[in-house]
Amino acid sequence: MNPTLFPFRRVLLIGSMALLAALASCAKEGPAERAGKEIDQAMEKAQEGLEDAAEQTADAAEDLADAVKEGVAEAREELPGEMKKEAKDIAEGAREACEDMKKEAGAKDTDC
Repeated sequence: MNPTLFPFRRVLLIGSMALLAALASCAKEGPAERAGKEIDQAMEKAQEGLEDAAEQTADAAEDLADAVKEGVAEAREELPGEMKKEAKDIAEGAREACEDMKKEAGAKDTDC
């Protein structure tokens, strides 16, 4: 046996064992990793829920604005001159209120 290879083999053996130990410890998922994953999943679900709620609020605001516009349009047809202008102003105010509600809800599309 060559005496100069002995220290090299010892270093190689120790290095291999250290590498195997490191790989084995990385493969195991500890409680902190599991808790972190659960927190990430909970945050994703909460964000999805908030996005859904914002979208539903924006849709409801738009539906309400449409209903007000339709009602005002029908009433405006039956009103004399000056009252038609007032009805138009009310419809414009309803549209602006709808857009404000959608902005506050975080909707991407704020047109009503």
